[in-house]
Amino acid sequence: MISSSRRVVSGLLIAIAIFFLNFSYPESARATIQQQPEAPGQILYSSRHKLQDNQGNTWQVILFKRVENNQTQDIDLRLVAFPGQFEFIHPGNLTIVVNDRESFSASDRFVEQSPSPNVGEFEVQEIISNLPWNRSVNLVLPLTAEKPVEILLPAQVILEWQEI
Repeated sequence: MISSSRRVVSGLLIAIAIFFLNFSYPESARATIQQQPEAPGQILYSSRHKLQDNQGNTWQVILFKRVENNQTQDIDLRLVAFPGQFEFIHPGNLTIVVNDRESFSASDRFVEQSPSPNVGEFEVQEIISNLPWNRSVNLVLPLTAEKPVEILLPAQVILEWQEI
């Protein structure tokens, strides 16, 4: 009788642990990849993720790849915070940190005018293929915030971007 009760309690504890583990990880693995024709011979690919920064805020992270006549024209990374939460510095470059010795700088696409202060977009065409596919990197955002804001970009997201 006691061993039967222990099995039930153990089973419940395992079920509860699995439930909480499923909801404690970011939704980074749940990407939405879209392919949208823009004009004859021109396709826009996009990959969307919701990722958290080092302060617990959620960001929409969108990679755009524009292909025209089978030639890649642009690959841009757009970062969107909730309105009023953060403000990007324009012009300001995005820093992509691979490790202590290696980082990349992505140019600001919204040098002249941003659609909104909470939106930043950066040129990453020359950078994407140089990122490691097997480990995470940090995005250091050019914001007006007092504390540095970084987003951990998981390896599976990088791999997905390199395959688009």
